[in-house]
Amino acid sequence: DNPDRRGLRFSVPYSCRMSGIFALMSLSGDANIEVYNSDGVTIHETITLDNDIRSAFGAVGTVFRNLVTPLELTKDTFYWIILYPTTGTNIALYLLDVTDDGASEAMNAIDGGVNFHYTTVNGSPSVEGDYTQTLTRRPMIGLILDQLDNGVAVCDFPALGDVEKGVVFDDGSKTGTFKEPGIANVKEGVEYGANDTEFTGTYARNVVGIGTVVGQSTAGIITGG
Repeated sequence: DNPDRRGLRFSVPYSCRMSGIFALMSLSGDANIEVYNSDGVTIHETITLDNDIRSAFGAVGTVFRNLVTPLELTKDTFYWIILYPTTGTNIALYLLDVTDDGASEAMNAIDGGVNFHYTTVNGSPSVEGDYTQTLTRRPMIGLILDQLDNGVAVCDFPALGDVEKGVVFDDGSKTGTFKEPGIANVKEGVEYGANDTEFTGTYARNVVGIGTVVGQSTAGIITGG
């Protein structure tokens, strides 16, 4: 058929890492899934699908696949997941269509909203403009995410050395050190004496020497598991 490649064009509202995908389909023949980077041309990874995974001829099922190399997704940036047959046998990708009300209200009522929509391309794309989008159609393709960015900046603390008395570390310089530097947060603007311990949650950090630490260590990546 023309176009012979179909799939999902999507963007996420926060930076995160995609470690896999899933899709509802019927594999009457072998197929490939191609995951494209944000230029729509560069293939991040190709996933090979064998039709023998079906339980019976014509069976419909959800296929789950992990990426060998997870893809870092940038907030508000479009990416593509494209499915196509590798033999002369047709395959089926299941879709959801909604009514076009001019405001995308129906699509926005679904997780991902209008930024997760159907896309097609004939042959391998050479430019992003080769794709055709349908904003009122959603292919049954989803993302597996294993890391989320909470959008909070990470402060650079003086990680390796002795903390100098009276020095304010707010530039990421590494002329000072803490015991157990990775265990807990040091409170913003607090001056610590020798071996003082400050609790900021469930953990604590001992500070050697006397110094003032500006900024608070906050994790920028939350890892699922």
